[in-house]
Amino acid sequence: MKWKRTIWIPLECWSIKRRNKKPFMKKDKKLLKVLGWLILGVIFLFALIPIVINFLFERQAPVDILAARWSAADALSYTAGALAFLGTMFLGWISWSQNNQLQRIETNSFIAQNSCMVLLKSLSFKGLDQKVVNLDTEHIEPIVVEDGLEDFNYSSFSLTMLLKRLDSYAAFVRVESLTMFVGEQAISAFVFAKAYDDCYSRIAISEETESFELTVLLKPDTKRKVVNALQQNCELIAEIMVELVTANYVWTKIKCRGSFLKSNSSEKLQNNFSLNDQSPMCFWFGNGVIDSKAVKFRNESKSKV
Repeated sequence: MKWKRTIWIPLECWSIKRRNKKPFMKKDKKLLKVLGWLILGVIFLFALIPIVINFLFERQAPVDILAARWSAADALSYTAGALAFLGTMFLGWISWSQNNQLQRIETNSFIAQNSCMVLLKSLSFKGLDQKVVNLDTEHIEPIVVEDGLEDFNYSSFSLTMLLKRLDSYAAFVRVESLTMFVGEQAISAFVFAKAYDDCYSRIAISEETESFELTVLLKPDTKRKVVNALQQNCELIAEIMVELVTANYVWTKIKCRGSFLKSNSSEKLQNNFSLNDQSPMCFWFGNGVIDSKAVKFRNESKSKV
């Protein structure tokens, strides 16, 4: 008596094999489709067109204007020249599209190698008892302005932003907006400010960190609330939208967010904040290449005149 051996294949392995075959089946279908269109094109060019021309020259023209003034050989030569022109145009378009694709790949590779990412590490307040003036002539740092602020009735303070570098270093910065909450439930202040202009500022670069100064223009009432909150052992939540530009003029737009605790108290109203237990976050909003002429600095063009 002979025994038949039965091989059991698990259902999961069988389904995996079927899933692996699907990409190859799709490729085979695409290849067959391309070959089919290629065969039809060859038949049309080398068989159908000569037959149609020969058929038309054997028939009598219904009106004199349609009567042939040339021979069948001339018609075939003209058709061949037109098809050659179309083929040359098609090959030129393929070459142009491939060059554009290669250029896109090179540009994306250049951007990826030169883009930069940072995280907020700490920040400190300065000039809480002062008011900045002559913004367009004496200040080269980024400036943000609180919404609804009047031109002449304003107060100000400065922030030193310390950033932790994650990859390439940034050479220039442009601040688009600043959102900040200072204090606790009893005494608190909220600040939302947007960019004063589109000018860039240079960044101070060290071995592992980068920093820049930021001037905030705000309403007197808002500043009073900020100063009162800073007198306490308060918490600070900051969110800043910046555009960083490397030395190779690759820009990266990111939004940095962090929660900070007061690290020391000072009678001179210069307060430092460092990160608490929560990790800072960074949101990516795109990158690209910028023209060096588009990177403008406040007061530099005026000083050269």
